[in-house]
Amino acid sequence: MKITFAPSFFKSIKRLRYQNTWYIRTLDFFRYGIKNFFKNIYTFRRELYDFQPWEYSFNLRLLKKSLEETATSLEQYGYEKDISRNKKVKKIRRAIELLTNEVEGNYIDQAEKILGYEVGPLVFTRDGIIDSTYDESDTKIFELSIKLEHDQWEELWQIIKGQDTNDKPEKKYEDYEDWFDGSDMRSWWD
Repeated sequence: MKITFAPSFFKSIKRLRYQNTWYIRTLDFFRYGIKNFFKNIYTFRRELYDFQPWEYSFNLRLLKKSLEETATSLEQYGYEKDISRNKKVKKIRRAIELLTNEVEGNYIDQAEKILGYEVGPLVFTRDGIIDSTYDESDTKIFELSIKLEHDQWEELWQIIKGQDTNDKPEKKYEDYEDWFDGSDMRSWWD
């Protein structure tokens, strides 16, 4: 058996070598890099304006915005088969929802909806002391909100981490499509 190279192989090597030169990289910087830089500044303008380095929620806001852009891009321009692409987009949207809950801290509202009643009002006295009018139902709401926060935080990082690949079927492609649930941030590309 004789192994040969097609003429297009050497043309592609020459093209790759040519693209790595300093003048092509400089041209790409002015042609694409600057445009992309200003587009990203516009896209992340609110997150950049609000960003503070002293709390983690600002980092989560940046992650949330970038995941929104990724989900939209995969949904509208993705070349992947619909069955796996839609699973990825669904998991990304769920991660965005969980990030929104964490940033806004709306776990008490969620607990109130689940239990069907609201926390009693807080009354402030002239001395600045809170008059606690909590009863047992308020305690249930607070306990459920803490549980929701913990469970949703765990779910968020499970989505980003992905499935256990030791369970992955090796036999058929159809089995893989059934097994794959769209999680694992490393697979969110097209």
